[in-house]
Amino acid sequence: MEENPRLLTRMLDRIWRKRHTKADQMATENRISLTPVQWLICLIAAIGFAFDIYVLLMLPLIIKPALAALGGVAASGAPLLAPGSPEYVKWARTLFLCRRLQAGFLD
Repeated sequence: MEENPRLLTRMLDRIWRKRHTKADQMATENRISLTPVQWLICLIAAIGFAFDIYVLLMLPLIIKPALAALGGVAASGAPLLAPGSPEYVKWARTLFLCRRLQAGFLD
């Protein structure tokens, strides 16, 4: 006795629809919506994350003039913290490391 392929297809389609509609109903029943306070917390966290990324991206652009200004000037007029000097490298690495370590904790 050979089964009709259309009948089998219809039966499988009904089973599939029943399972998926039940799963969809359960998902909508168990869904938790965020309160306005929770949305505000997420927004503030996203702004802090964006600020941290901005600072980490801008640091390479401002570190050279910042260290030159903070390091002082020699009698000849040259900055004491010249790029490439061991002291400059030490301070540049310290600024990068400290900023990355504290990112997210103090912002």
